[in-house]
Amino acid sequence: MSNIGEGNATDFIVIDYLPKGLIVDNTSLVNTPEYTVVYDAVNRVITWTVFDIPVGSDIDLIYNVTVNAYGRLNNTVELVLIRLI
Repeated sequence: MSNIGEGNATDFIVIDYLPKGLIVDNTSLVNTPEYTVVYDAVNRVITWTVFDIPVGSDIDLIYNVTVNAYGRLNNTVELVLIRLI
């Protein structure tokens, strides 16, 4: 994610709704000083709580999966609760 705004992006959440057919590698979900990450296996949702992205900076939200399905898989990601300071 990149912050191209005029102020620091702080205290927001990124929610990744995973389709059936993806198997998450839990060991790839690692907390960092910039964010924490939680995987809800029952609802198939990865949630990152991002603490701060300074102006002009970026962070990568990365995880690994194994594809266990055929055909098209649609992955939806949502950004919520953004606050600029």
